[in-house]
Amino acid sequence: FPEDPEGKLNTTLPRLIYCAINFGGLAFAVYRLGKMGMLPITVADWVSYIQVPVFSERAVRSIV
Repeated sequence: FPEDPEGKLNTTLPRLIYCAINFGGLAFAVYRLGKMGMLPITVADWVSYIQVPVFSERAVRSIV
């Protein structure tokens, strides 16, 4: 909102309402994206980044 040149209008409440509506819309969008599975929020989404440990010993079967 533009500032009032005379200083008679208080635009604090409309500004807060505008911010609250935008924040609510953003929160709803993030919630819906999470419910649709489009956000990586579960452990299964990050499995490809887990490194497989390198083993220094190997067990083999031998016939004696």
